[in-house]
Amino acid sequence: TTAVTEAPMITTTVTTTAAVPVVVYPSINSDTIEYDEETDTKYAVLIDTETNEIIAQKNYNVRMYPASLTKVMTLIVALENIDDLNDTVEITADMIDPMIDLHASRAGFCAGETPTLEQVLYGVSLPSGADASLAVATYVAGSEEAFVELMNKKAEEMGLKNTHFTNVVGLHNDNHYSTAEDMALILQYAIKIDKCREILSTYQYEIPPTEYNPEGLILTSTVFSRMEGTEMPNVVIKGGKTGFTKSAGRCLVSVCERNGVKLCAVTLNAPNDWNDHKDMFSYGFTLCKRITLEGAGQFEYSSFVCGGTSDTVTAHTREDITATVKTDGCELKRIVYMRRFYYPDIKEGQIIGCIIYKCGNNTVAEAPLYADFTVG
Repeated sequence: TTAVTEAPMITTTVTTTAAVPVVVYPSINSDTIEYDEETDTKYAVLIDTETNEIIAQKNYNVRMYPASLTKVMTLIVALENIDDLNDTVEITADMIDPMIDLHASRAGFCAGETPTLEQVLYGVSLPSGADASLAVATYVAGSEEAFVELMNKKAEEMGLKNTHFTNVVGLHNDNHYSTAEDMALILQYAIKIDKCREILSTYQYEIPPTEYNPEGLILTSTVFSRMEGTEMPNVVIKGGKTGFTKSAGRCLVSVCERNGVKLCAVTLNAPNDWNDHKDMFSYGFTLCKRITLEGAGQFEYSSFVCGGTSDTVTAHTREDITATVKTDGCELKRIVYMRRFYYPDIKEGQIIGCIIYKCGNNTVAEAPLYADFTVG
């Protein structure tokens, strides 16, 4: 047992197999809180995104209609298939008139207008524009139907088990569904894309005046117009998306951070979704804290070298290793991945192993090990 600042009870194991596990779905365990029937929301999940653990849930893996939360996947697929955001797309009446008839939310583009793709993508997310969603789908795939195929292909590639789309807007269809858990995974994937994260975390975006919109357009986030982060001390709302249809009810997905702890919350069919998210985040932040497991270069790790200018090679981490753990304690296990021996031609600064910290079966932190010197 090795003592590490702020992280007692750490067991160190050295192994010869260098492999970093990748977990798609969050784990659920005996500590996970299950919301009772008195909780207004019908479907919910709160996830610690660092440990990938479900903190609390209610029907988290039951299929439900995601409404305009759909547009998070619309953004993902669009950004992964667009080369130049300065390119333009023509807005047509076919993108506007049917959405007016369906009372769908719109960004406000006019037929004949040619906004840039960047402007259209902000129109997809901030005001939840159906017109913008259809425009980007047409640009990328030629039609909404072809774009939906890309969305479902992406869901399959991501390994989503309970998600299927029939349109890019989130309009009700019995075969258009997801779960609170899947929507959390979709949002977490989205915010790893730089431009997607930028869009989802923007409060307002201004589009200059055009012939069709002489006063320009001011696109305002349906998330940040109601949830600015001031609801909880030191909390930063990192992004999110709202949704609503009569069948889906009020839907909300959001991510936030406080003192290094990052949480993702999803509620579907939730009459009091804003208050639900506030309460969920408040609970999560009292349960979790961010700690330093070991400082940069704090420990030296070594292994043998066969036939080299040195019999051994040493390695260190270069950055602090931090993790989110439960405030009531967590028994951590440090696993050092290095070979039993190395052959010569090791360069200084070369990655020759890694360290992984686990709490139970969950990986909570990992870091590469860099060779301290050259071994020829």
